[in-house]
Amino acid sequence: LSSYSRVPPPASTIRRSSPGAQASQAAHALRGMECLKDKNLAIVDVETSGTSATSRVIEIAILRIEAGECVQTFRTTINPGSRVPMWITALTGITQEEVREAPRFDEIIDDVEKLLSDAVCVAHNVAFDYAFIEREFARAGRRFSSARLCTARLSRTLYPHARRHGLSQLIERHGLFIVDRHRAWGDAYARWQFLQRCGARSNFPHALGTL
Repeated sequence: LSSYSRVPPPASTIRRSSPGAQASQAAHALRGMECLKDKNLAIVDVETSGTSATSRVIEIAILRIEAGECVQTFRTTINPGSRVPMWITALTGITQEEVREAPRFDEIIDDVEKLLSDAVCVAHNVAFDYAFIEREFARAGRRFSSARLCTARLSRTLYPHARRHGLSQLIERHGLFIVDRHRAWGDAYARWQFLQRCGARSNFPHALGTL
């Protein structure tokens, strides 16, 4: 039900491009990511039992990025102590049976805190994920606070002529590899690929400074 590893995820694929183009884009991305080498990132995605303040986290995934490299990953379903609505199951595929045997958030909070400590919390529409994590910490009698980076805002800054900046649009527009859409691991890994794509743009450091 849970996974905690120091092994980074497999290398992303760039669709419909030659090996030479892939190598060139990767080199540009590494140069662009230089501006992040002094920052630790925690790329986060949560799936929840709803959208209200009383809803709970039912799945979380975190990719810990240090010096531009993925050094740790964590993913687990979470027992919310309540029913998973049918519409959430239809959207995510997460069932009541799946969360029943999963750990509670307070049982994995130390792992989450370790991966998020001294790092910029990165998410798509980051206010959503951040608020849910903050509330789960508060329920456990603990405080959570970190700097934030929103990949939706980053996309709007770097690609102002694009009409839509939802994660589904980013996946399609940039040819990102997706394992399970609307699951925490797949969505978090897509954001890591997007950040690497952004690093290939010459205005990436300036865009980060405006967020």
